[in-house]
Amino acid sequence: MTLLKYPELSIVAPLVLHHTTETPPAFLSHEVLGGAFYAATQEREIPGFHFGYLVASRAGEVIATVPYFLTDFKINTMLEDGWLKRLLGNAGFRMACVGHPCAAFGKIDGSVSEELMAQVFLALKQLAPVVSLKGFKPNTPAVGFVQAKGLPVAILTLRENFWDALSSARRRNIRRKRKKASALRFEILKGLPDPYPQLIHELYIKVHARSKIQFERLDLHYFVSTAPISQYVLAYLGEKVVGFVQTLQKDKRMVAQYIGIDDAYNRAHGIYFALAIRVVDLAIELECEQVELGETHYEFKKALGCSLQETSVFFRHRHPWVHRLMALFSFVFEPSEDELR
Repeated sequence: MTLLKYPELSIVAPLVLHHTTETPPAFLSHEVLGGAFYAATQEREIPGFHFGYLVASRAGEVIATVPYFLTDFKINTMLEDGWLKRLLGNAGFRMACVGHPCAAFGKIDGSVSEELMAQVFLALKQLAPVVSLKGFKPNTPAVGFVQAKGLPVAILTLRENFWDALSSARRRNIRRKRKKASALRFEILKGLPDPYPQLIHELYIKVHARSKIQFERLDLHYFVSTAPISQYVLAYLGEKVVGFVQTLQKDKRMVAQYIGIDDAYNRAHGIYFALAIRVVDLAIELECEQVELGETHYEFKKALGCSLQETSVFFRHRHPWVHRLMALFSFVFEPSEDELR
């Protein structure tokens, strides 16, 4: 009698998640906004946000670390000024969001799969009725989530002889903007000794107050706690600081993070555009190959040569019938046409 041999069945250990509020060692170690940035921005530096991590392991081996935050999200955050924004007022919901409130791109450290995202939803829905993913790639395997368009992120690749390689029309435009800003003086500041934290925060608040999209509102402590890992491009008019850009760098990459401008001088001197140009100058001096110039003002950034990297926002309500209703109104979570210019 011939015995039939069957292939051995492999047993896959279950994926296990556990919560922690401590930033894991070497978390996102290859990213500009990595573990040092996450650790520096936890809790009181960003009022209204509470941070945590889900560490996923299989058979004792860590597969992925998922950063998340809890916040109260206002439904009208992404809407243009108008009757619907006014009608919704302060209406909102508690949200558990994968990512970081200050980072344009959502990042998970490790292997991302449908299984992981399903487990993340099961864990986070215990903390808030809505689970979201902020700033993730459109092809993220978030099965069961509704996908909405996010703000694209301007990425500038720095070629050799960058300024000279621009077209003649673009070079003329840059020269005009440099000339308009000729009364400004620029300084690169590492860290924030007194009295700079207060000056920086006041300029940040001026920009934040005019912003149509107001998600996070940074505390003064944010700039103090992130100062050791940052460089600041400061713009002076005489002895007065009239603008800044916070930059962070890792290897050959730079992120232009937050900006602050005294609007009383911006129109006359083109402070915003001058700061952006000076950030690119700094990146070239530091031999960076890529600069993340963030969201908004896309027309100017495209003129610099930026590509726009698409992002998506994913959300899912823990109650299926409410989730279906939210899916019908997913447009309220997407940026307006004005924000995409």
